[in-house]
Order: sequence, then C-alpha cells, then structure tokens
Amino acid sequence: MAEEPLPAGGSCLLGSLNLSEFVKNPFTSGACIDFDALEQSTATAVVALNRVLLEGLERHPLKEQRDSVYDWRQIGLGTLGLADMLIKLGRTYGSSESLAIIKEVYKTIATTAIETSLQLAKTEECFPKCSDKYKEAIANSSFVQNLELPKNVIADIRKFGLFNSQLLTCAPTGSIGTMLQVSTGVEPNFAFSYNRRTVSLNKTETTYAVEARIVNEFKKVTNWAEAELPKFFVKAEQINPIDRIKVQATLQSYIDASISSTINLPNSVSVSYIA
Repeated sequence: MAEEPLPAGGSCLLGSLNLSEFVKNPFTSGACIDFDALEQSTATAVVALNRVLLEGLERHPLKEQRDSVYDWRQIGLGTLGLADMLIKLGRTYGSSESLAIIKEVYKTIATTAIETSLQLAKTEECFPKCSDKYKEAIANSSFVQNLELPKNVIADIRKFGLFNSQLLTCAPTGSIGTMLQVSTGVEPNFAFSYNRRTVSLNKTETTYAVEARIVNEFKKVTNWAEAELPKFFVKAEQINPIDRIKVQATLQSYIDASISSTINLPNSVSVSYIA
C-alpha cells in the first residue's frame, strides 16, 4: 500500500464505522462482536466512499486535486466507538484482553477492505498509478502481509492490483463522536461525567450535569445502582501510557495510512520518562 503521507492535492475522504454498534448482548456475560455485520458494513463503506470519490472528482477546484484523486483514489475508512465497544464487552482499554480484541477487529476491517478494493479492481481496473511494480509492492507490503491473506488473494493482488492506493485511517472523529455521544476515534473515554454550560438553550447561562451515554446504557441494562462504576470504565488519565502505546502498536499493523491518537500524561512527568 501507499504507506506515505497524503500527497499535495490528495483527497481527504473519510468515513467511520461505529464499533460500539457491533456488540451483541452488551454489558452481559454473553457480549460478543458481530463479525458478520462488521464485514458487511466494511465492504459497504469501501464501495460507498469510492462512489463519493468518483462522483466528486471533477468538482475539485484545482487541477492538482483532480489529478491526484484520479491517479491514486485514496480513501480513509476509520472507526469511532472503540473505547465504548470495549466497555460493552467488559474489557479494560489497554489490557491484554483488549489488545486481542482490537487485533481481531481491525484485522477483520483491513482484510475486508482489501478484498473489496481488489474486487473493484477486477471489475473496474486498479487505480491509474498502479503499475506492475506497484502491484508487487502492494502484495509485499507489511500491511498486506500482516493480514495473512490466502495465497490466491495475494496472487490476485499481484495480477489486478487494488482499486485504491490507500484504504484505512484512524481519524479523530471529534464532531461525529460528540454528536452521536460515542467515544471518539480510537481514543479512550476522556470523562464519564462532566458539567456543560449553555446560554443558547435558556437565554441565560445554565450548567447541566452530564453523564456519558455509555454509562446510562450500562445502568439501564444492568440496573447498576452503586456509586462507583466497574473498573473497565477506565478514563484516559487512568491508563498507563505504555498500555496506550501497545494499543497504538496493535492498530498500526492493520492501518495503511494515518492514526490520530493522544497519550495523556500527568503534568509532573519528566523528560527522561518520555525519552
């Protein structure tokens, strides 16, 4: 894959899968991920993003942009709700159990995205810059090799290439995550309760105590009445930074473009600790 920064004039076309919606029987001992639905949604999203890409190709104001989109067909399918997904499964963000889940989820997304882009290449040809040399580079890339694809799929990539030069990214999703009241991007939850001030609602400054949607859902399903939430409701400030790095490292094996990720540290941390 094109494991490099977005080129000048490149397309920043992003779409996100809400991982928290793929958990069946959340907050119970039978909680599990619906991988069939995840695969179907990933395939649909790749096709949809490509339709948007091609539909908007001629609408870019600069020739440099139009040429880049035409030549490379870069899309950025990502996720939000990772932290909420882990909570619904009863797993602590950054734990060894969570890393195994993250690996399986993102490997599934990456595999499905590759297979969908390959099928599009078979029917509609690969992206214009995908020369025979480039097809070989894609097949031999660490990203593709990490997926442990069947030999016939690797052979097809060498023959047909892919429809897209880039497929996956981890965007911040701050706006849509806040709108949907879901944990953003691949980040842990920053807080589960907070105060929000508003003037527009009541024409005067009013402060509301807000509880995160994931907390309300948990209490509704489990009839939880205790003051303290279970330990798997972990906030960013409570996560060991090394565990955050482990999450990042797991993600990087199954993302071919960029990852937006923040590691929270106390203000007392030393330079030597970071180094």
